[in-house]
Amino acid sequence: MTDPQFKELFEDCLEQIESLSKAKGSEYSPDTDRLQNFKEGSKVSGLPVKTYAWALVCKHITSVRQHNLGEVILSQEQLREKYGDIRLYTILLEGIERYA
Repeated sequence: MTDPQFKELFEDCLEQIESLSKAKGSEYSPDTDRLQNFKEGSKVSGLPVKTYAWALVCKHITSVRQHNLGEVILSQEQLREKYGDIRLYTILLEGIERYA
């Protein structure tokens, strides 16, 4: 990957994460707390908030791993969605560290 290709990918990922954040935010956090879904899931599961959030990230990481091992074949569109979810979850995990 050349530097211009990386820059193009980076900008594309930023656009994707912004769009995904807006869509998922309105779906999972109807009020002003973007961590609400994690806090509620924590209560329901009995897990600490960080543990619950990490489990959700692991679901996507596991799916990508299965693809990389050839166990499951994902389309480029499916992979892009998984990578976008992973990126967004890592930002939310950092938010849990800072604000929860």
